[in-house]
Amino acid sequence: VPVVIHHDEVTGIMDASEIGLNVYPNPVSDRLLVDFYNDGQARISLVNVHGQTVARQEVSDSGRITLEFNLHGLPTGVYMLQLDHGSAVITEKVIVR
Repeated sequence: VPVVIHHDEVTGIMDASEIGLNVYPNPVSDRLLVDFYNDGQARISLVNVHGQTVARQEVSDSGRITLEFNLHGLPTGVYMLQLDHGSAVITEKVIVR
């Protein structure tokens, strides 16, 4: 029986320090700031424990970027902030209180 192997390019995993990612304050109760260096298209998503995206922003500007997420009224708990930065995805845990 012939075996066929498919090779897919694996999405890179970057360390947050590689693009200077800062997520603050954390824990957060109202306003979350996301600061990073961008050199192309980036998408930032906040995902709850059920995998639902509760906030999302996209940016195509280059240079140092600071985004603000208004989390007022969001249920308390643990969320994952995902920064899709070209061919890599960075994930940071965010605690909403």
